[in-house]
Amino acid sequence: MAVVVLLGDQTSWDMLRLLMPDIDFELLDSIRFNLYDWLMSLKVPNGSFIMHEHGESDTRSTYCVLVIARLLNIATDELLEGVEDWIDMCQTYEGGFSNVPNTEAHGGYRSVPWPATSCCIQVARSKRQEQRTAWIGRWIGWKNKQLVDACYSFWVGALYPLVEILLGRDQELFSGEALKHYILRIAQEETGGFRDKPGKGVDFYHTNYTLAGLSLVEHTTS
Repeated sequence: MAVVVLLGDQTSWDMLRLLMPDIDFELLDSIRFNLYDWLMSLKVPNGSFIMHEHGESDTRSTYCVLVIARLLNIATDELLEGVEDWIDMCQTYEGGFSNVPNTEAHGGYRSVPWPATSCCIQVARSKRQEQRTAWIGRWIGWKNKQLVDACYSFWVGALYPLVEILLGRDQELFSGEALKHYILRIAQEETGGFRDKPGKGVDFYHTNYTLAGLSLVEHTTS
C-alpha cells in the first residue's frame, strides 16, 4: 500500500513505531547510514533507482527507495537529485504515468509516482503536483483496452484521498458511494471473496486489494 512521508524526523520515527511496534530502533539507527550507502549504490544517473545490483529501474523501485529514505530521515539532496524530473518524464501525453519514460500509462503505476514525488518535496502543494492531478485515471488499467477491474478501487482509488490531503481539497473528488456499490454488489461473490469482474473467479489478489479500496471509501468519505 502507498505510504507518503512528508514530515520531519520525529514524525518519521513515530510512523515506524506504528507500522513496526516490535522493531529494535537502536539497531535500526545504528545501520541507517549503511542503508543510505546501499541506496545510493542503486541510484542511476537519470535520477531513478534500480531494484538491486544489475536490476531494472522503474517507478516502483524508485518509490520504495524514497519511502525508506524518508522513514529513516536519510533523504538527502544527494539522494533526491534528479528523481522528481525523472518521474515527470514517466508522465504520458494523457496525463497518466508509466513505469519508465516513453511507455504506455497504466492505472496501477499512478499509485506509485504521485506519492513518490511527494517524498521528494517538503511542500506538496507545488505547481508540479497541481499539474499531476489534472488526470488521476478511471477505474481501469490501460485506457480503452481493459474493462473495469475491482482491484483498481485501490490502485487508482488510493490517489483520491492523497490528492485531497496534499492539495488541501475539502471536496471529495470521486463518489465513494458509487464505488462502494460496485464493490459490494458487483465485485463481491455471493459465497464470499471478491473478483476482477462478473464472470471471473474469486482470488486472494483481488480480494485483498478490493477490500483495501473498500477501506479507503469507509475511512475517507462521509
